[in-house]
Amino acid sequence: MLVKLLGCIIIILCSAKIGFEEAAKYSTRVKEIRELQTALAALKGEIGFCRTPMSQALTRTGQKLKSSVSQIFIKAGEDLKNKGKSAAEAWEAALLGVQKNLSLKNDEIYILSTFGKLLGVNDAGGQIENIELTSQKLAICEKQALEDERRFARLYRSLGIIGGVFISILFI
Repeated sequence: MLVKLLGCIIIILCSAKIGFEEAAKYSTRVKEIRELQTALAALKGEIGFCRTPMSQALTRTGQKLKSSVSQIFIKAGEDLKNKGKSAAEAWEAALLGVQKNLSLKNDEIYILSTFGKLLGVNDAGGQIENIELTSQKLAICEKQALEDERRFARLYRSLGIIGGVFISILFI
């Protein structure tokens, strides 16, 4: 009987852990979108006020960030400087390389990809407009991500615990 009880507790804890991990993905997505908005504001300052070259602006922006979003900017800046790629090519390569480590959905990845296609094409004024437009689109995505977090995070936590209890009852 003690073995069954111990097994049930382990099942409940494992399923709860799975539920909490799934719920955390929604919170991480919101944090990454906010981090991207912060990064774009910093990039706007580097380009608009400091007149920093694009490779340095991307690298400096990435160094200011703490999450995995920073890797997009750092890799793009390094590729632009060292590999002689265009800014759009460097951005796309960095985005594809880091995409699997991010919790972003396809909509946000598409917005970032579109942003990258116009990166380095225009003068500073055009770059700032591109950054502002991308920030506006990400703000809309942030609202949707907050709504998804509100709706689904609690659901996954509850399902993890309830699922574990249900499986435990089946084994008893």
